[in-house]
Amino acid sequence: MERKKTRRGRIRDGIAIKTWMLQKGITQADIVRATQINKGLVSKTINGYRNSKKVLVYLRERKMPARLLWLEGKKSRRIKL
Repeated sequence: MERKKTRRGRIRDGIAIKTWMLQKGITQADIVRATQINKGLVSKTINGYRNSKKVLVYLRERKMPARLLWLEGKKSRRIKL
């Protein structure tokens, strides 16, 4: 499993997240409509290049495992949702 990290994002496996979304019938367009955010930011958040709290909250409310979003780890680096 290849994970990538950039300056502002988190280590996240976009393929695993997209697979989970497909299994649950959730599309990126659904997230865009529900959160009213730019589709580019949704994509970048899913792939770990950026962090949008609205996107992360949307996915966690739909029971996405925190390990896929890489929200666990060192306490000082956790994203508070």
